[in-house]
Amino acid sequence: MITPEIKGIYVVDVTGAVPYRATKHCVCVSVGHDKYITINTESRPEYGEVKINASEYAFLKGVDRHVLCARILTRKPEYLLARVGTLSDADTKNVYLKIQKSAKIHEDDKKAILDELWKTFK
Repeated sequence: MITPEIKGIYVVDVTGAVPYRATKHCVCVSVGHDKYITINTESRPEYGEVKINASEYAFLKGVDRHVLCARILTRKPEYLLARVGTLSDADTKNVYLKIQKSAKIHEDDKKAILDELWKTFK
């Protein structure tokens, strides 16, 4: 079993949690105990996104992506399929600020997430 680490980037099975089709995998960033934010191919400003550059992450395979910071996904570790990287300190700080400003995240979740991310800053 994969043990999630804060700022770890994982391929996650989101079947049943994301209403698209029967089987769905997505790449997510760990931001707290069993809490993740998704990385998307398309820009969706309504989700308080942070753009991450493909030049900094090999798993992006040359395509810039967007971390959606206003939608929290809860998944247990058994749903983690593979670890593909770690979010950089600079991108983590941008994610932290977006989550802090988000009006869409419940305040209890926001506090827990921000406390976990804060511990990772160097």
